[in-house]
Amino acid sequence: MNVRTFLGIVGVVGVAGAAGCGGERAPLGESAPAPEPAAATSSPHGPSAPVADPLWSCTASPVQSSPGSRSAKVGLALVDPGGASPIAGATVRACGSAVDAACSEVVGAAETTTEGRASFDVPTGARGFAGYFETTRAGDLPNVAFVSPPIAADAPDYARPYWSRSDLGAFARMASIELEPEQGHVLVSTFDCRALGGAQAVPAAGVIVELDPAPPGARAAYTVRDGAGVSLSASARSSDATGHAALFNVAAGKYTLVGRLASTGAVVARAPLHVRAGALSTIALVPGL
Repeated sequence: MNVRTFLGIVGVVGVAGAAGCGGERAPLGESAPAPEPAAATSSPHGPSAPVADPLWSCTASPVQSSPGSRSAKVGLALVDPGGASPIAGATVRACGSAVDAACSEVVGAAETTTEGRASFDVPTGARGFAGYFETTRAGDLPNVAFVSPPIAADAPDYARPYWSRSDLGAFARMASIELEPEQGHVLVSTFDCRALGGAQAVPAAGVIVELDPAPPGARAAYTVRDGAGVSLSASARSSDATGHAALFNVAAGKYTLVGRLASTGAVVARAPLHVRAGALSTIALVPGL
């Protein structure tokens, strides 16, 4: 199987339409080109010092804006990992809290149409909707898509990938990792947040992705450039310009996803999530959250 078919997660992870970055999705199967390094970032208090890691130079600025209303209309679009086929007939629940594995706060439920779409009205609260969308299909892999950054305004085309059990197993085997059925798994896309004003969301290189507390026995892997293509490597220690990380065979539980700069070890992103046994969690990791 061609690894490039899996890189649609760049384009469908759901950054577009969420509060903060505001960037449009990168083309499916491709990473957006990285912009030229900036000499400094800006903040509400004036220019900051030059940044050693330009792909994450937005850390001095707010990531999310305040919601303009009490709710947001979300047009969820589920597609396969390559972005080519809609996922029809799946049951989706919108859940209010990222750490509530039981989804005790259901804010909406729907079945996807033949176009793979479902509509929700989600509460935005003080900083936007920051829960998750739970997708289930009979006999297949439950997907838990965490909303990051929070949704603070209407998002009519909020696209997310649905990974089947066979999709995920094939992806893991690219790094010679076999999935343990009683464990959970996490796929992460690291994004730069300079993509403001309608620019494309840029995948972030040089990011170490970890879970806190550290799950024993979990296996980490990152997508890496391999000649003209891309592969998944268990020996890579941080993201490259493709911006993807995977944590396989993670024990069920509540975690904080942490992003560190490989160059300095500084923590530049945190996001709460949970991992379920036999399920997949997907999330975008954006600086400053």
